[in-house]
Amino acid sequence: MGLASVYLELPFIRFGRRCWLQDLVVTSSHRSRGVGGLLLDAATDWARQRGCTHLELASGAGRKDAHRFYLSQDMAEGRVFTRWMGS
Repeated sequence: MGLASVYLELPFIRFGRRCWLQDLVVTSSHRSRGVGGLLLDAATDWARQRGCTHLELASGAGRKDAHRFYLSQDMAEGRVFTRWMGS
């Protein structure tokens, strides 16, 4: 049905402790049924219980449906820059 994985990061001087949402996945047959919102709420509660000031995630530029979902869940849109390092 769905999965969310989150982890704590080191505290930031500017924002305090943050929680990173590494994965939020809902099987296609269960999308638009509230599963993603429940998972996001559970991840937020988990982070709040651990003293986090905010929850962040990164999402690829082409993931328009995911971005609509995050915006509908009152998440602020920002930018994440990535440097890939080859072997």
